[in-house]
Amino acid sequence: MIRNGKAYICVFAYPRDWDALRFPSVFSEKTRGMLLEGELTDRLRQSAAAELAYRAARMAAWKEASANAGGSPFIEDPNEWTRRDYIKMESGKPILQEGFVSITHTPGLSAAVFSFAPVGIDAERERSCSDKLIRRALGAEEYGEYERAQDKPAFFLRSWTAKESCLKLTGEGIGGPIAELRYERERRLISGGNLPHGYEIVPAEALQDGRRVFLSVCCPKSIETSWIVFSDPIELLIYINAIC
Repeated sequence: MIRNGKAYICVFAYPRDWDALRFPSVFSEKTRGMLLEGELTDRLRQSAAAELAYRAARMAAWKEASANAGGSPFIEDPNEWTRRDYIKMESGKPILQEGFVSITHTPGLSAAVFSFAPVGIDAERERSCSDKLIRRALGAEEYGEYERAQDKPAFFLRSWTAKESCLKLTGEGIGGPIAELRYERERRLISGGNLPHGYEIVPAEALQDGRRVFLSVCCPKSIETSWIVFSDPIELLIYINAIC
């Protein structure tokens, strides 16, 4: 695979009644087994959607590299390239043999980012959060800013997803020192943690079923982000060559 300086992001905003079992063969053996075990719950839909988002993010990298090479078959079959071949660390961080991936999901939406530099991604659907959670996630100064914010849900979830994307990148995960991190919004930076120098937060926001979804990608400043968004499962499956 030809490396480049991009982060490929796939966002899959799937229908809440999505029948993930319509094409069971498109999923990995592990995911297919979970789907077939019993009731198709929202949690299983999220996991299935996350797997497809991951495959689409890698497929985007494959398609661009292939196009830049004039369509030459210089790498293996794209279906082999996009298969679910990562393993998970104890923290839950997925590890690839080549490249880096990060995955997130929230009700109704899953997303993944693939790059040849370390990356992290997190998404959260707008919801009510307890003051206990907010105080655990924000330092004293940032909590004061939250108290003064006109749009408190947006302030908190932008901070939360930015910090979580950073902790996913470093491998510390949700158990990491989230309150010690500070999200500097105007500079799009995370300070106070173990994030390597030269990284930034790329924020995004969407409206789905009348509720906002907040998403943050943590990646090097030097790389370009390339986004693909799907709301139709069939279009996504066609994109990753899962169905013709």
